[in-house]
Amino acid sequence: MAFTQKLPEWNATGVEPSETQKQTGFQPGVRPPAQWFNWHLNWSYLALKELQEKAAEKSYVDAELDTIQADIQQLQEDVQNADIPDASLTVKGKTQLSSATNSTSEDRAATPKAVKTAYDEALAAKLLGVEQKNNVVAALNSIGVSASTSESWTQLINKISAVIRATGNATPAQVLSGVPFSNSTGSNIVGTMPNRSGGTHHQALSTEVWQGDRAFFKPPLGYFDGLSWVFALTPDLLSANIRAGKNVLGVTGTLAAGVSPGSTRIAYDPSSSIPSTYNTAPVLVREITMNTGGTYRVSYGIRADVQGFNYAYGQLYVNGAARGIQRSTFNETVTYFTEDIAINAGEILQLYIWTSNSSYRALYYSNMSIFITDLTSQFR
Repeated sequence: MAFTQKLPEWNATGVEPSETQKQTGFQPGVRPPAQWFNWHLNWSYLALKELQEKAAEKSYVDAELDTIQADIQQLQEDVQNADIPDASLTVKGKTQLSSATNSTSEDRAATPKAVKTAYDEALAAKLLGVEQKNNVVAALNSIGVSASTSESWTQLINKISAVIRATGNATPAQVLSGVPFSNSTGSNIVGTMPNRSGGTHHQALSTEVWQGDRAFFKPPLGYFDGLSWVFALTPDLLSANIRAGKNVLGVTGTLAAGVSPGSTRIAYDPSSSIPSTYNTAPVLVREITMNTGGTYRVSYGIRADVQGFNYAYGQLYVNGAARGIQRSTFNETVTYFTEDIAINAGEILQLYIWTSNSSYRALYYSNMSIFITDLTSQFR
């Protein structure tokens, strides 16, 4: 309802009291200035005037409140009846909340719970990825490939792809002892095969002989580089145990069944000729066929042409092959040599001579003799 009282109009502005005066007020016996009263009356008039001008009547306020209430109700009805489309990837609209973290739906909105679950799983995956990256880097470094956790997964994968994986099937027993190798089951495997190289000698585990053909020696287990030897103990492999003229594994026999050397002369070269030669290679001067095998003592004499200018050489041969000791002398007088030599029945005993200087001769004197022990004892 409208105001009915007339405003106490007062237009004289007066003077505003000081702040101190406002606080202490009028004191007994003090006569306030008129201008202070003018200021007070003027400000009271202006305040009442503003209140009347700006204050609304109750009926007006009630009417406005009714209008606002009706508008709110209408708005609620409009919202309830509004045809808001469902939201999609291309259209704005309403959407339903969802806490699912494994859905492929594109018309739901994630709740904070779903976001946290996804965050937790992503963080766990990240931590696992860091751990696995550390493992990959450690594995690469362990095989000599330089790698760092600061590298990207793409860089690490490229390094892994460049690693050559062993595919062999060698075993430790097939690789030299102490030598590392790899196969399809792993790397840095150490071999155990004994190394028997370096020119050393190793006793055979066993032997086998094919008589008249070949001998076999079974080596111990290990690696041989072609410079080592495998041997078998052969205490009876002696030249004295092998027939004269025969060779067993490089051992030439001296055993001759039959006669033995002695002092009984059974053959003598009575020729008066003196064969000689200027050749520096062996030349045959005498030979005799031995009808009985055995070991014979042979004696012969040779001399140089001019003392001090050449050497005369002599050597016994059997069937054209040197078998006796090579002898030499630089004397002009005859030097005699004697030695025992084993011969089989039917073989030919020969004497060869030669000189050291082709300008001077080597000479043989016809005195070659053969001796044996007595074949029988005296009658008793």
